[in-house]
Amino acid sequence: MKLLLFLLILFYNTGFCANKDKNTSVSCIQKHLCSIDEQKYLQKKKIIKMCVDPDWMPFEHINLQGWYEGILADYIKLFSKKLGIPFVLQKTYSYNQSRQYLKEGKCDIIVGEQATEDVKKEFFATKPYFISPRAFVTHTDALVVHDFSQIAYSGKIGVLQNSPAQVLLPEIYQGIKLITVKNTDKGLQEVASGELVAFVNVLPALIYSIQKQGLGNIKIGGTLPSSVQLSVLINKRHPFLLTILNKVISTTTRQEEQAILSKWVKVRYVKGLDYTLVLQISLLFITILFLIALRYLHIHKLNRKLAELHQKLETKMQNEIEKNRQQQLLILQQNRLVQKGETISMIAHQWRQPLNSLSLLNQTFLMKYKSSQVTEKVIEDFTRSSHRLIHQMSKTIDDFRNFFQKEKEKVLFSVPQIVLHAVSIIKPVLDNENIIIKIDIEKEFFYTGFPNELGQAIINIINNAKDALCAKEKNKKHITIHCIQKKDAVEIKICDNGGGITEEILPQIFDPYFSTKLDKQGTGLGLYMSRIIIEEHMHGKLKVFNQNDGACFVIVLPLVN
Repeated sequence: MKLLLFLLILFYNTGFCANKDKNTSVSCIQKHLCSIDEQKYLQKKKIIKMCVDPDWMPFEHINLQGWYEGILADYIKLFSKKLGIPFVLQKTYSYNQSRQYLKEGKCDIIVGEQATEDVKKEFFATKPYFISPRAFVTHTDALVVHDFSQIAYSGKIGVLQNSPAQVLLPEIYQGIKLITVKNTDKGLQEVASGELVAFVNVLPALIYSIQKQGLGNIKIGGTLPSSVQLSVLINKRHPFLLTILNKVISTTTRQEEQAILSKWVKVRYVKGLDYTLVLQISLLFITILFLIALRYLHIHKLNRKLAELHQKLETKMQNEIEKNRQQQLLILQQNRLVQKGETISMIAHQWRQPLNSLSLLNQTFLMKYKSSQVTEKVIEDFTRSSHRLIHQMSKTIDDFRNFFQKEKEKVLFSVPQIVLHAVSIIKPVLDNENIIIKIDIEKEFFYTGFPNELGQAIINIINNAKDALCAKEKNKKHITIHCIQKKDAVEIKICDNGGGITEEILPQIFDPYFSTKLDKQGTGLGLYMSRIIIEEHMHGKLKVFNQNDGACFVIVLPLVN
C-alpha cells in the first residue's frame, strides 16, 4: 500500500499527481487550512478522482501521452500541493462522458465548468477560481471598434457549438446572425478568410489559438459585457470536498494566477502604454507604404520610357552598334532600379509578421492596462519583446543590403548556401501567394564566381515562376529546386507547375523588354538580366524548357581548376 501511494504521488501527469515532495509538500493539515473532520476525511480518502474535458485548450486536455495539461491542470497541481493529496485522472473521451462519470460516482470532481442553475441541481459547485472576459476578434482590415454592438449586426458572427455564448448573445443582441463552429482554430480561420465578421470566445482561448496558428491578419477587437467563471463540480456524495476546495481556492494569490495564465497564453500585464513606441511603429508602417507607392509609380514611368527605347532600338540596331552597347549599360542601371523596388516589396513581406506581433503585443498591452492587472516585471518583458522584434526588422534591412551589394572580384562560395539564401529572401512573397517551394541539395560544394549575382539570377527565375503560378487557378502551386554537382559542371534546376511557356514565345523568353505581363507592370528585364549574369559574367549557360505541367530553367556553371 505504501508503494502504491508513492507511485500515485510521483506520476501526476500520467494520471497521478506529483506534488508530495518531502521538501516542498505542505498539506492543509500543516497549514491549519482544514477542520478536524476535513482532515480525517482527506486522510481516509487518500486520493481525489477527477474527470476533465479531454480537448479544451488552452484550459485543459489529455495529450497523446495521456498526460493532463493546460491552465486548469496547473490550478489542480496547485490545489494538490496545498492540500497534500494527489488528484488522480480518470480518462474519458469527451466532456459528456466526464459528466456521466461524475453522476455515476466514477470520479469525485470535474475540474472546470460554469456553475449554472441547472448544473447546481445535479452537483455541488465551488466558488469560481478562474474568471476571464469573453472577447471578440475581427480581421485586421476591419474598422476599429470599441464596442461589440458596433459590429453585432454587420454580418455573420461565429461562436463555439454548444457554448454559453450561443445562448447569451441572442439574449443581449436580438436578431444577431450566429454561425457555430466546432473549435476556436476553425473560428479564427474563418475570420481570417473573411467568412465571418467576428468570432466570440474566452480571451485566453483566442490568444492561445492566434499564437499557435501564427495568424497575422486578425486582431482582438475588445471584450463583451460578460465573463466566463469556472468552478469545480463535485459529486453530492462528497460534501466535505466542497468546503475543502472552497478554502484552498480562497488561498490562491494573484501572483499564482498570473504565473499559470502567462505560461499558456504569454499575456503580460503592464502599468502603462508606451505611446512613443506606438507612434514610431505607426510612422514606420506609413513610411513603408509610401515607399511601396513610390516604387509602383516609378516602375510605371520606367515602363513607358522602356517602350519608347525599345521602338528606337528596332529601327537603328543594324547601323548603331555602339549606341546599342551604351543602351545595354542603361538597361543594367534600370534593372538596378527595378531591383530596388522589388527589394522594398520583399522587405515589406519580411516585416509583416514582426509588425503583426508588435500589434498583438500592444493590443494585449492596452487591454490589460485597462483592467489594472499589472506588475513591474512585465513592463521589462514587454520592452524586451518589442526590442527583439525591432532588432529582427533592422537585421532584415542589413541582409538585403549585403545581398544586393555589387561585387568587383570573383570569390569562392558555397553554391547550396547561395541557393538557400536567395530562397529565404523571396519565401515570404511565396508564402503570401500560398506557393510551396521545395529544395533538393545532395551535398555542399563550392564554385568561384560572383555569389550575389548568382543569387539575383535565382530570385529573378523564382519570381517569374511565381507570376506564372499566380496567373493560374490551381489548388496546389509549387516550385522545386534541384542543386547538384556533376563531374564538370554545377547544375541548378528550377521548375514550377504553372502550365509552362507557349512554344511561340519560348525563343523570345530571354530577350530584353519581352514580357507576357505588361498589364501587371512587367519590365521584361528579369530573365534577360539572369541570362547576362549566367552566360556573360559567369561563362555558364541558362536554358529553359517545358516539363510535365510547367516550365524548367536550368543554370549550368562549368567547373574550372
